[in-house]
Order: sequence, then C-alpha cells, then structure tokens
Amino acid sequence: MEETIKIYPSNWLYNAGVIGFLNSVKKIEQKDVEKYFVDNIISLPRNIFENLEIEKRYFSDSKKNNISSIVGKSLLYRNYINPSRPQDKSGFADFVKKLSKIKEQGQNYCGICSRNFSFLPEDVKELNKKWAEYGKSKAKRSQRSKPETNGFEVFFSNLQKYNVAHNNLIATSKGKFPNAFWNFNDSLSICPLCVFLIIHHHIPFENANTQNGQIFINAPSFKIMWHLNEYASEILSKRKSYQLREILGISFMELAQKVSVTLGAWSIMNIEMVIKSYNRDRLLFTAI
Repeated sequence: MEETIKIYPSNWLYNAGVIGFLNSVKKIEQKDVEKYFVDNIISLPRNIFENLEIEKRYFSDSKKNNISSIVGKSLLYRNYINPSRPQDKSGFADFVKKLSKIKEQGQNYCGICSRNFSFLPEDVKELNKKWAEYGKSKAKRSQRSKPETNGFEVFFSNLQKYNVAHNNLIATSKGKFPNAFWNFNDSLSICPLCVFLIIHHHIPFENANTQNGQIFINAPSFKIMWHLNEYASEILSKRKSYQLREILGISFMELAQKVSVTLGAWSIMNIEMVIKSYNRDRLLFTAI
C-alpha cells in the first residue's frame, strides 16, 4: 500500500472540504501542509489521519479550537454524530484513524470525489468491535442482553448517503425526494474519505467574508486554490466591507496578476468564485 493518498480536484464542495481540512491541519496540528502539494494534486500522507487531535478539533467547548460542530443539532452538520448514540462519539477517533488504510476497490463509486475508496473487511470488523466496547454501558442501561455487534456499520450507514448531516443548507433530507439527476435515487453515495473531508468545507468560506456573503475560490489545481483563498482571506481580513463588485473589479485583478506570475498564465483559466449568501438560501457562482 502506498504511503500517500493522491487527492485530485473535483467539484467545489469536495475541493472546499480538502482546502478546509488542510487549513485545519495547519492551525491545529501546526503542520507545513504546502509540502503536500504536487503539481495540481495533493499527495496526502496516510499517517496524517492517525495523528489528528480529534477531541480538540470536534468536541472542544473552545470556539478557538473547535473547527467543526458535528454533534446533535449542529447548524451545518445536523446529527452527523447522534447524541443518543454515545458510542458514535467515542468511536469517531477510531473511524478517522482507519482512514489511513482505505483502499480503492469495488464498483461503488463516490458521488462527491468519483473514487471508489472503501474500508477493508477486517478494518470494518475491528471498528465494529470498538463500537461494541463503547456501547456496553448503554446496553446495560437499556437492559439489552448484549451491545450491538455492528455498531460502526450503523453509524456509517447514516453517512453513506449525502444528506443534512453533511450540509444542512443544501443537502437532501434522509431517504426522501428521488431525483432524476441522481438516477432516481434520493441522494448520492459517499466514500469514507469524503464522509470525513466534507465536514471541513465551511472553513475556507468562513475565512473570507464580504458584505454579500462568504466566498470560496474554486480552480482546477489545489495549489492554485490554496494560494488564491489564502490571498482572499488576507485582503478581506483587512477590510470586511468589500462589495463583490469591488473584489471582482479591483482586488482580484491584483490577485490574478500574482497568480499568473507565480504559477503560470494558464492558471488563471477556469477559476470561479462560489458565494454563500448570508441569507442562507442560495449559492452563487461567478467566473473570475
């Protein structure tokens, strides 16, 4: 098994999740994430998932450290972890660590990244054992004869389809509204890697606030996205009162020139700005 996972640019939601995750690694684990960029893709070391500070990242009461609220009635990731199932919270760190062993196999392709990442059967079995250990106390309280034997699979089954747990603003309700765009399914299938990465997609948006909404700059290269979104965050941190017309007409003229010089003229092609409106009812897409 290779020591790295190759991450390729895809749609804006996936790309924002990847950039957001790298931002969080730079902030929380204080890693030099720019060394992971290889041309237009990311070569992510597998052991990165084994060394994340899970408690600080997702369960801390500190707003400074907590990068994603994922338990219960989270504003964005509604019931990603169900508070009535404490074993899911206890086992979340084990789930993340096992991402270091995912493998591309089978015919189940992810609707977000278009890859076929999945856990090996022995890893699913081990995670089920972990969930059983964490669920023993709950089984005693509920007077069940024994804890679940497939607790991890129960947890993961709620996240294998794109739903409000991944994005409460734009995702579908669970098990409802078949859509012709999804071959008359009610949602998209998601691989284990995207189940995790997607809970970071809000981060680059929150780092770039304008009067019109939060923005993310999407591009065909992760290196370009990293530099453009860092630059956008930098200029908007100095003045949050920018209107979109000012950003598009003035600030990003300078940005485009910088990118053209540092990364090549071709890199300013096929770049779009995704705007998340503050009134929470729409997304806008503008070509730069």
